Amino acid sequence: MCTVSWQYRAGGYQLFCNHDESLSRKAALPPELEAFAGARFLAPRDTGRAGTWIAVNEFGITVCLLKGGPAHGGVRATQSRGWLVADLARLRSTAEMAAYLEYSPLYDYSSFTVAILAPREAVLLLEWNGVTKHSERRAGRGMISSSSYHPDATRQYRECLFAEHLQAGGSLAEFHASHGESPSPYSPCMHREDARTVSFSKVEVTEGEATLDYSPGSPCQGLPFARMSLALLD
Repeated sequence: MCTVSWQYRAGGYQLFCNHDESLSRKAALPPELEAFAGARFLAPRDTGRAGTWIAVNEFGITVCLLKGGPAHGGVRATQSRGWLVADLARLRSTAEMAAYLEYSPLYDYSSFTVAILAPREAVLLLEWNGVTKHSERRAGRGMISSSSYHPDATRQYRECLFAEHLQAGGSLAEFHASHGESPSPYSPCMHREDARTVSFSKVEVTEGEATLDYSPGSPCQGLPFARMSLALLD
């Protein structure tokens, strides 16, 4: 479903995202500048339900959502998880986003994990399984992943490959284009008969600017990027 990694730089950070989807889904629209509830942010758009899975706003905060596994308790979702990303992207701080997630009823959403990054802050991770929430702060460089195909085995494989890749001195961009032993449902750049990694996004936030690079297709293809930038508010 997705693989997301991040690393912090002086005054900012980089976040990388492989977005996995069924081949039956229509291709997403490339990033655009959006305005919602008085805030501006950059985000691609899912043409199916018009939401998004990743957005970076003018306050230097990135919100990235990974779909979860089957919901516990038989919860039936009525809202698109993609709209939740836009709801969060309009907020000015990770504290506001954490409060929104903590006090909002999420029962209308299928399970997910959301990663929220801001300069000079540990990443905020919140997991919703359809019934309960769990949140944590994680400092430093890291990676999270989700998959509907053997989720535990897939996550463990990618975590091992991530650790090996970093130990060998590889970059995060190279990790997202990698396949391990071969292209497979388990590899970070995912390939299955019915699904694959359909896009690659890179967010870079510096002292005064946020940039979103977006490439359609699997990152192993090396397709050109569409780039958009947004000046940050003081």
